[in-house]
Amino acid sequence: MAELCGYAKIWPVFIALNDVEGFSLWGEGDAGEDRFLADEGQQGAISVYVSLQGLAERIESGQVKPFCDRDAFQQFRSAFRPALDELPGEETVAEFDFVAAQSWISSGLARDSSRAGAIIDCLDASLDLARQFGDDRIISLLNEPTGPLRELFDYLWGDRDEIFTPAAVSAFHDLLTWWQAKIRRF
Repeated sequence: MAELCGYAKIWPVFIALNDVEGFSLWGEGDAGEDRFLADEGQQGAISVYVSLQGLAERIESGQVKPFCDRDAFQQFRSAFRPALDELPGEETVAEFDFVAAQSWISSGLARDSSRAGAIIDCLDASLDLARQFGDDRIISLLNEPTGPLRELFDYLWGDRDEIFTPAAVSAFHDLLTWWQAKIRRF
């Protein structure tokens, strides 16, 4: 699976939010920027499936924006289910667990290396999604040099010695709430 995903630059991902968790696609879209699987029925939303089998059915349909216009997608499409059948369980290449990330930030455990990497992945995925939907407010929230999420990012990378944890927790909670509004579950 990893070889197929690496070739196509498209990965199945697990997304965990407060009220929703499931599987989607994330990777290089038709325009060459990182994107999530867009929902065909609701503009400004991404599709999240309860199971990888549900995601596989969507992939097989060919209606997989913003990926379907790329040549590599056709190979990915035909090989995804066979590769999925070889996996031992509900495995994905990437996981964006916003619930765990928020807990680690709240409890002061964010700087642990594995946890820091998972939180950074959530922040980076959020920037990708904000760019995908042109949400300047979230882009600014993530990039503002003195903003709590940018300070959190810098802290996790070791570029800051400390952060104001309540502000980081509050801003991350707002980010998680924004994500939940962008999900359409199948």
